[in-house]
Amino acid sequence: MSNTSLLQYFEPPAEFIGYLGLVCGYDAADECARNMVERFCNLAMWSPQGFQPLVFMVDASSGFKSCPEDGWLRLYQKHNYQRPYRMLHAKVALLAFQSINNPAHWRIRLLVSTGNWTNQTVNDSLDLMWSVEVDSLTLGDATACADIKAAWKMMRWLSELHNTSILKYTSDTSRISVNAERWKNYCSWLDHVGKKASGQPRFFDNRQESLLAQLPTQIKEHAKGGRRSYLAMGSGFFESSKSVSVPDVLQKIVETLQADCGLLKSAEVEIIVNELSCQGIAHSKDKVIEKKWMISCPVHKLEPHRTLHAKFLFSAYDDGEKPHFCLKPWVYLGSGNLTHPGFASKMSRSGGNLEAGVVFHPGKLTWYPNKDYACISEFLPISWPRTAANLENLANGADFPDKGEDYPAPPVSFALWQGPGLRLPVQEDPSVPCQIIASDKKPCVEQDGLFIWPASRPSKVDICWYEDGARQFATVPVIDEFGNVGAIPAPAQSIAEALDRLGDFPLLSCPDDPENEGDDNTPDGSGEGGSRSAAPAAPAVPYPVRTIMSLVERIAEKQTSLTEAEWPRWCMQLEQTFVAMKDNNDVAAIVAQLNINPLQALYAAPFRPSFAEHADTEASKMYEHTIAAIESAWGLQDKQALGVEI
Repeated sequence: MSNTSLLQYFEPPAEFIGYLGLVCGYDAADECARNMVERFCNLAMWSPQGFQPLVFMVDASSGFKSCPEDGWLRLYQKHNYQRPYRMLHAKVALLAFQSINNPAHWRIRLLVSTGNWTNQTVNDSLDLMWSVEVDSLTLGDATACADIKAAWKMMRWLSELHNTSILKYTSDTSRISVNAERWKNYCSWLDHVGKKASGQPRFFDNRQESLLAQLPTQIKEHAKGGRRSYLAMGSGFFESSKSVSVPDVLQKIVETLQADCGLLKSAEVEIIVNELSCQGIAHSKDKVIEKKWMISCPVHKLEPHRTLHAKFLFSAYDDGEKPHFCLKPWVYLGSGNLTHPGFASKMSRSGGNLEAGVVFHPGKLTWYPNKDYACISEFLPISWPRTAANLENLANGADFPDKGEDYPAPPVSFALWQGPGLRLPVQEDPSVPCQIIASDKKPCVEQDGLFIWPASRPSKVDICWYEDGARQFATVPVIDEFGNVGAIPAPAQSIAEALDRLGDFPLLSCPDDPENEGDDNTPDGSGEGGSRSAAPAAPAVPYPVRTIMSLVERIAEKQTSLTEAEWPRWCMQLEQTFVAMKDNNDVAAIVAQLNINPLQALYAAPFRPSFAEHADTEASKMYEHTIAAIESAWGLQDKQALGVEI
């Protein structure tokens, strides 16, 4: 088998960067999510950017939480919503990447996993991943487009069961958050892929029918007809039963394939199990052997310590002739264990999980290793000669863990910063009052809906509410006045630092290297250590207007080259950067000497891109609002304007 890590599937193609990814699964873990974000955004370390590139939907019983400062959000199910499935068990990711050189150029990657988004999957379990990718410049693979369309249909449906308001937030001044801007583009890109789709998708889910019921159609479409002399069935969990009979779902799979998919009555059937944890297989091993089925151990030569968690089926025909090709092969892999809730049931609240998988033709493979062709054991945990299980060692082991109690879904998914306090958004259920909890664990004082916060703006806050007579708590991100989600207040910036930040746009910023502290990259730009707040007042600058006009010209040069799609985020970052500059000692000294307003030059048409020149356009209104806010922050709004020519 290949040794590609789950994390590697989140890495962007060359010349691309992660834009937004929607991920669903039974569970996720902080360390794994943090690594996924860093791979996705091609950063050695994530620093708060004011948006979150990965968004998770996990089962309501999972304790996984949003961590906006580390780059991810968890969407909770809508408050008091009755989910239509027993548990959320489908493991799917839809990742959007944007070209570094051309923002209008994007790619979409679909991942279908058998493992959760956890450290166990990365380090310990033997899982499988299937992926497909399309490019916006071509979109020539209609089947790949159909796969992504089908996955997006399921994911969008699933997102509608969750509170997605944090992905759609627009302020009272019509300022769209970066998350909302990205979500809008993400949805548009996926809808566009769907228009290029054709044919039966390899991706399928069990919202309408069980995976087993759909299996014959999927095989006939993607692997065609023909006889098959071998079937492998692998699963992390099997039916838990003390019965000596062959597990019912395995029997149904074999019967279905014999009836509709060319599996010979004399076919060799192999069950791949974890010897020490194979549930009902341990009790029914005599009946399994009586049917002349084989019970084998999974094979992973590169990392033999891993335990099987993958759920898969593989079938093909062996004609016994060299070079021993796997003829008429097909593979199923997905989230559904080979059990009733996982594989043989339609989604339902009482019995069927939400599951998803793919059926595909794996290409030209051989049964045995050879130098000319890929071997099946490079892709699945099976091999020739077989690795038979020791029947004496077979044990029931741990059953699939019972679904834990659901965590109550919070009535709101974020709080809004309106210094000196926070407001909560309008709730879908106004009958459930919420409070914001301060860092001292006491409720904040509320004044006309504003919760007074006794410190500087936080990136996230705890809220509490009562449900079923019990006090409940949750942590939600804070959206600041710029529309940033979970951002940490920016430190004061020098003009040089501001130009660096704006010059790097639209690339993500990296955290400062702590090893550089105390050298020429110190915050005050002096080349000497020490904090910015402790620096002495800067001396008078001989030509303050010329200094600011030089900054204005650099900004104009940058922003006239931007696209309309980049404009909302640029305006937001421009305002943030100027607000951060006003607290820098050097900049404050320059501004104090100004008798005129050099920022007025930014209103002139030559300093704007063509799509923001005319006052009646949304881009222009957004831009003028931004410049006015900067003028106010710098105290220049009442000073005489400076002409463009100086």
